[in-house]
Amino acid sequence: MEKFTTLESTAIPLPIENIDTDQIIPARFLKATNKAGFGDNVFRDWRFHKDGTANESFVLNDSTYSGVRPPSRILPTFFTLEKAS
Repeated sequence: MEKFTTLESTAIPLPIENIDTDQIIPARFLKATNKAGFGDNVFRDWRFHKDGTANESFVLNDSTYSGVRPPSRILPTFFTLEKAS
């Protein structure tokens, strides 16, 4: 990886301390043999209600941050954050 000195990005506020790693990508989605599709399940249990509808109060579902993506040179590409459908 190339060294970088400046990072320009839009930050997404997530004011929650001590996030359990099972909340980042729930274990039931870690059975894949590759990382494809992991981004769809980032914070899945917080982003969606049990019936599958979007939890509009969760920051990743806020249209203010629609299309915000972490820099691929820093974070793994499976953490692509997009507005939930």
